[in-house]
Amino acid sequence: MDRYFSVFSVVLFSFFFNIEINAKWISQNSQTPMKVQFQVVKSDQKEIQVSFELPGFEVTPIEILGENFIQVSVPDLTSIEEKGFPALPKFNKDLLVPFDTQTMSLEVIEKEWKVYDLGVVAPSRGTLTDLPPNFGSKNN
Repeated sequence: MDRYFSVFSVVLFSFFFNIEINAKWISQNSQTPMKVQFQVVKSDQKEIQVSFELPGFEVTPIEILGENFIQVSVPDLTSIEEKGFPALPKFNKDLLVPFDTQTMSLEVIEKEWKVYDLGVVAPSRGTLTDLPPNFGSKNN
């Protein structure tokens, strides 16, 4: 039993170690991986102002069916789970909008972006609910 546990531990450690070696943090303003910075700057009956800042993202080269792709990730974000789309990180946040608001509009006050040529982003596999159920002997 101890022998199997040791082999499993080494394999598991190697798996995580390889991911760390291959992953590369692309910095926007932080040299170490950080979560997305989001805050409500102002909130009253007339408007809600929010601030969103992406400190960077992680790129990991992967191979799918013999082709090279990159996997893009951001700490605490999930990927787009829509089949046929690139598996890019997505950020969403719920905001409470005052009930008596007759009209709503969205205005981007300030924006900044950079274009990176890092490779082809791996495709999304879709959600687990898109996959057909696979029944085996354990289901009986």
